[in-house]
Amino acid sequence: MRAIHRAFSTPRSSACAAMLHLLCQLVEFGRGEHADALRQQFDWTMNSLATVPSIRSSVVGYSVRRLWTRFVMGFFAAERCQSAVELLRVRGLVGGLFRGVEKDSYQDIHALLAQSFDHIVMNMRIARAEKRRVFGVPLMGHLAKAARNVEVVVPQSVGVNVPMHFVPGGSLGETITSDSVAELIVRFFRGMMTHPGYGICYRQHGLYTVRSGAETGDGMDELNNGLILRVLVSCIQPESARRMSELAVDILRASPELVAPFWRSTRCSFEPGVTLRYLGATAFALRVMGLEVPAAGAAAPKLGTLVEHVMPLAIGRAGLGRGLQMRSAALVRYRTLQIVALALDKLTQVRAELQGRGWRVLDSELVAAVRQRVPEWQLVGLVLHDVSALPSGSQRAMLANVVQRVVRGYQQHFAEVVLESRFELGRLLPEDPVKMAAEPVAAHTLLHVLETLGAARNMRWTAAARSECATTNVGIVMYTYLYAVPPEVRHAARSACVRALGATGLFDHDLDEPALWLDALAALASPNATRAVRLGFVSEANRECGHMLVAFIEDAIKHAVKQPYKYADRVHAAGGDDGRLPCSPLLAAVVEASVLKTAVGNGALAAQL
Repeated sequence: MRAIHRAFSTPRSSACAAMLHLLCQLVEFGRGEHADALRQQFDWTMNSLATVPSIRSSVVGYSVRRLWTRFVMGFFAAERCQSAVELLRVRGLVGGLFRGVEKDSYQDIHALLAQSFDHIVMNMRIARAEKRRVFGVPLMGHLAKAARNVEVVVPQSVGVNVPMHFVPGGSLGETITSDSVAELIVRFFRGMMTHPGYGICYRQHGLYTVRSGAETGDGMDELNNGLILRVLVSCIQPESARRMSELAVDILRASPELVAPFWRSTRCSFEPGVTLRYLGATAFALRVMGLEVPAAGAAAPKLGTLVEHVMPLAIGRAGLGRGLQMRSAALVRYRTLQIVALALDKLTQVRAELQGRGWRVLDSELVAAVRQRVPEWQLVGLVLHDVSALPSGSQRAMLANVVQRVVRGYQQHFAEVVLESRFELGRLLPEDPVKMAAEPVAAHTLLHVLETLGAARNMRWTAAARSECATTNVGIVMYTYLYAVPPEVRHAARSACVRALGATGLFDHDLDEPALWLDALAALASPNATRAVRLGFVSEANRECGHMLVAFIEDAIKHAVKQPYKYADRVHAAGGDDGRLPCSPLLAAVVEASVLKTAVGNGALAAQL
């Protein structure tokens, strides 16, 4: 061994390169027959060994760094070597192979990662605790630096016939014809941190940690995969590149317990502005917020964890408010509205599970906490006003669609805020809903409006409306139900009509009767109206008949609401012997109006009545 130690005393000499070449052959001989003996006799504490991995120059035709990497990794690759795990405990040995890796070529990095993944990561004889100690933040940080190299190479042209996918189980996936160091390292990261039970990723138990106890510090010590969180926060910049954003999302999807502590520790900036940094950060935030919240276990989840999943504090209420007020930057407004709309949609999903489990106190606390993180309702009203003033076009259509999603969420979860602002929900209804329903994006927007009004408790259905098809809010919704083409819109309009008729107080005796009235209206509109609507064609005669019919019903509803007892007495006199109304007082008002219309003569409507 003296000759070996003497050769390593001058790492840049030809003797050191020749000795390394000889040692590599000795380790590989006979599938590692002499590897254990060599490991025991070799002096791994020599000071000169620290400089060997940094020597990239070729000596007598051999690269010292390549030979050293081959020598060290040869112990893990040798089948008959039983003590290779001891090398992981030599300080700086395996980690030193990755120091300065950003200076290596594609083929050298591929060889190093492939050997590490096959012989260390996938080696089940090595405990995961040892793997986590080796593949920590320093080693991953070196690889993250190398991931900045995005130069595209053809693997086959540099001697890499089959680039690795780093997928546990050996799945090859699609053939890689062009690659880069950045893509290679991202695949390695994904193989290490997105497959529970492999690499440094522990299996999860829903949203909850295995250990119990109070949260201290940053909470990383209580997590199953706290090391992955440290790597994610320290080494990966999700807003810097799309590949890094996708990697971070995959990591958080595999370990949902990391979502909340990640938002508390992230350095992403969400300051609104038309910048690539802001657009990248918000795009990443939307993808993370779109992840499903794991099902709860027997115990109720922590409020702070749920709030971070729904509306992260890192995004900031103040930043969202500034984004909504940027009238000159429609893209920033649109992205801000997307974040708020997604948060409110996710709040709906989480609340459904909490209410189903009977955790009503937690449900109310969650609503109050999210309310403190979303923008003020006045800012949403400002955006509504500005969008209505925009000229027709794709920009207005997209903004109107997402802002109506936000309004629906506020009305669903923070109805008291909308009520206190005295906002008139009838302003959301368009002047010509049938024309609006004929356009795909506008029809989706109209669907949000109808869902909002159908669930509202403070809607004034009989209030006057500015529309050519009707004079009241309930009339506009009825007209939409009769002549809108998309079935989803007609279904939402029907539900809103049922809610509107029920809110008049004329159907308290039978809540199922409004549906019968709507069926009768559809039959009276025109004999061919249903068929014409389904075919997407409505004649002008049908539209005119619909206008008259809706105006007639609106007038009858107004009279019945103003004088309910008058028409209720008439219904009782007609057949209410048991003290209960046999039908709605609206029927008496319709009969009275029909007699008057028929007496004076009113064209086709009088003939139908």
